[in-house]
Amino acid sequence: MNKQTFLIIILILAFGATLYVWLGYRRFTPPTVETTDGKEELGIRLSEFRRLREIKFDTSVFQDKFFQSLKTAPQSIPEEKSGRPNPFIPF
Repeated sequence: MNKQTFLIIILILAFGATLYVWLGYRRFTPPTVETTDGKEELGIRLSEFRRLREIKFDTSVFQDKFFQSLKTAPQSIPEEKSGRPNPFIPF
């Protein structure tokens, strides 16, 4: 075995060992979890809830004569023939 082949084998083994250690470390390292007591999140949700409760809708539009004169459009859907009754039978 010449020097070049020996060096290539050593490099492949070193790369494989490094890859094995790196992937093994990543697989068995527990994920970092930030612990909070929940007060901050609760405060944010409460402020959002208060903001939603303060929303006021202007319903005077519904008493407008123009709005009350509007009529609904007729709902007519034309019937279309769609496909064969059994698409799995041969032609």
